Amino acid sequence: MIALAGGKFEVPVLISGPLNGYSAAPECKDANYEWLCYFQPSSVCHAELLRSGREIQVTNSPSFEESVPPQFKELGTAFWWGVVQHYLFHLKPFLYEYLHHHQSAHGVFGIPMVGIHVRHGDKKFDGFTTHSLSEELSVLRGSSLCAIPSPQRHGSCFLPLRYDQRQHVLYVATARKNVTIAVASHMRTAASVAVLRRDDIDRWNHSSTTNASFPRWDLRQIQQLIELPHDNNSSNSSGKTAAVGVVGAQPPPDGNRSRRLWNHLLRDELVIPLPVFVASDDLHVLEVARQQYGFMVGSIGVSQSVVERVGMLHTLLKKPSMSFEATKEIVADVVHLARCSVLIGSASSQVFRLAVALANVSHDVWEAKIIDQDDVPRVRAMSVKYRIPFPEEFQ
Repeated sequence: MIALAGGKFEVPVLISGPLNGYSAAPECKDANYEWLCYFQPSSVCHAELLRSGREIQVTNSPSFEESVPPQFKELGTAFWWGVVQHYLFHLKPFLYEYLHHHQSAHGVFGIPMVGIHVRHGDKKFDGFTTHSLSEELSVLRGSSLCAIPSPQRHGSCFLPLRYDQRQHVLYVATARKNVTIAVASHMRTAASVAVLRRDDIDRWNHSSTTNASFPRWDLRQIQQLIELPHDNNSSNSSGKTAAVGVVGAQPPPDGNRSRRLWNHLLRDELVIPLPVFVASDDLHVLEVARQQYGFMVGSIGVSQSVVERVGMLHTLLKKPSMSFEATKEIVADVVHLARCSVLIGSASSQVFRLAVALANVSHDVWEAKIIDQDDVPRVRAMSVKYRIPFPEEFQ
């Protein structure tokens, strides 16, 4: 980073050397056990510069804040820091394949999501305060994405599902803005997103979601329904148009159920659980998130096997055979967190800060909230010591 800033981000800089504890994996032999095991070269001229370039010393390098190009200064230092991180975070093809499989398993549909990162492993040894999933879920309730907080479960929030009859699109209504969602009616994984009446939220929270005794649907059923032509010549008691039949197409086998669903949709009575993605190095956290709350969770594997021992880095330094899988899992967590609209985590976590930096330049981040405000002064002091920018402003 010193070299990049010293060259005003105009001079190609090659990054070489090992990733301490992560690139010592046997799978990284062909990459000479360096960071290129996982990432693409930082310059397209990498090979040529290694052959004919010369090494230069960077002296009196300006601070990162001073080196932001003039045309980007108005966007803020945090944005430019995200640009630099995004540029360097150029993964090898095998990692993109891993990410594609991981995302397919989760079934994310472009609905605004909350990303929660709970870091426990190394925190037990670096002096920072640990925080629970429960604490971070309490922060979630104050988010602009928690349109309808559940009165029964402190971690559950719901989004109103709406149908724009003029635009013929589904959208979710949030405190910040309405967000259009697109779900192909043939997508099998769309069935994992439950749709229920707002009046049934309490029963939803007290029942098994697989054996619910009240009406519930899924996004795929909703999409299939709105793709059919409907007779909109009558109105319901609220003055809104109600569907009373299907015209020009065969009614579905359960015609009455479909008509009830259509009327619920037109009356703005439907909601969906707010999608939440949880990443953690603590297996117990992931199990609670998935089993108790029904949240999507990050990769479960090597990353969670060291939390009760000596922390991730110390473990990988002693057991390099674990490094390759651990790195893939960590990269997946960073990428999936970076795709969320609201992020909740710890400022003392480099994984969380990297996810926020990537998110800042890839899409509109609504909120980045931290649970460890008391630790921020120490994190900033460490950032100054190691000359690592810390431009983010968390809520």
